[in-house]
Amino acid sequence: MPRLVPVRPEKLIKFFERMGWRKSKRGPGDHQAMRKEGYSRPVIIPDYREVPKFIIKANLATAHISLDEYFSVMSQI
Repeated sequence: MPRLVPVRPEKLIKFFERMGWRKSKRGPGDHQAMRKEGYSRPVIIPDYREVPKFIIKANLATAHISLDEYFSVMSQI
């Protein structure tokens, strides 16, 4: 299995969009909230230069996405 590494926020947003998550309508800020029907908690993606591994792991847990699914989809982005 590949190693989990920090990624750019734009790439992580594309990943979650492919998984069916959509950007929330929010005001200006330095974080992007994404929601999906059937999930009570949003996935929050900070607008950092790179999103740290611990935030990626927390967002995957919130979205109930395994690391195998993550690596499979990220290899196509």
